Amino acid sequence: MWFLSFCRSLDIKSPLPGFIMYFTASLIPKLEAAPFTLAGPTSPVAAVAGQGIVLPCSLHPRRSAANMTVRWTRVADVVHHYGSGQDRHEEQGPSYRGRTGLSKEGLASGSAALSITTVRHADEGQYVCFVQDGSDYERATMTLEVAAPFSLGVFPWTVALIVALVAWMGSLGLIVYLLKTKARQSAEWGKKAAELEWRRRVMPIQKADVTWDPDTAHPLLHLSADGRRVERRETPQLLSQHPGRFDTERCVLGGKGFTGGRHTWAVEVAEGGHWWAVGVAAGSVRRMGSFAFSPEDKIWAVGKLMGHHRVFTAPHPMPLPLDHVPQRIQVLLDYATGQVVFSDDDSWATIFIFPLSPSAGERLYPWLWLGEAGTHLRVCT
Repeated sequence: MWFLSFCRSLDIKSPLPGFIMYFTASLIPKLEAAPFTLAGPTSPVAAVAGQGIVLPCSLHPRRSAANMTVRWTRVADVVHHYGSGQDRHEEQGPSYRGRTGLSKEGLASGSAALSITTVRHADEGQYVCFVQDGSDYERATMTLEVAAPFSLGVFPWTVALIVALVAWMGSLGLIVYLLKTKARQSAEWGKKAAELEWRRRVMPIQKADVTWDPDTAHPLLHLSADGRRVERRETPQLLSQHPGRFDTERCVLGGKGFTGGRHTWAVEVAEGGHWWAVGVAAGSVRRMGSFAFSPEDKIWAVGKLMGHHRVFTAPHPMPLPLDHVPQRIQVLLDYATGQVVFSDDDSWATIFIFPLSPSAGERLYPWLWLGEAGTHLRVCT
């Protein structure tokens, strides 16, 4: 108001000063609507099994998040989803139903903190707080560590010390294990890559004509008319009940499976977003509820989690170091060598090799997963 009063007090003859003042006045509201950032804990959050915990996440500068979209996720699970002014429980993973919440007062003051009641050991892991306001969005990542309950005679500082020591020793052991595993795998990959290159030259590989089976697609996955492109959307489709459909994980199987031979196909992942996976799954893979993506659960896959390339192994996905980011990933299902091989479709550089151990005579299918709305993957023709 002071600015308009100041403008009326001036005797403006030239149009140039008036234009400058109008431009400045129109710019002021835009400066007030600056993008936000998210702040979360940089060190692991410790919890005790059976008790409650709050995972902090707040907007800076402080502003109300009551009309924003807030989504908490862990690996492939939606832990809690808030949008359009209310909690959206339809996307929530079954293991978290009835145990999570966001404070409405906290949202109004710029806090997207997640509360979890009756923490379980299975809740341990990495969590992502995703907040979106129109076209602006941010993520904050944090780790939850769950310890066994202690007796009442143990002091809080003793509990914290024991938890810290266990976490440190666990981290040290994990680092040593990963270094040894990486060295061993590097040697094995070198041998297998050389053998694979030789077999590619002397043995035929059948290029598979892969299309995705609509009867297995999760309702949030929309297939193109030719069945090659899969898009993850916010709104589920009204689909017929089918015993082969994935009802919780956003997965789909290929329409044709294989019981022998050497078959290859490529998936374009350049615009796949930050949450996706491609690979092979057995026909008996679990369709109902949440499950892990690993060979133990009959899935051999690589992909992205939170923007980082991963190999999907148990109990947790492992980092996948790459010399460069592939635009298309080639999948080779090779019964002759007993392997599932992932490579760069452009350079044929090997990305990862899984040893294949399916049940006798079980049919294997192309498989993919899309964990983030607005992204898509497409089979190359």
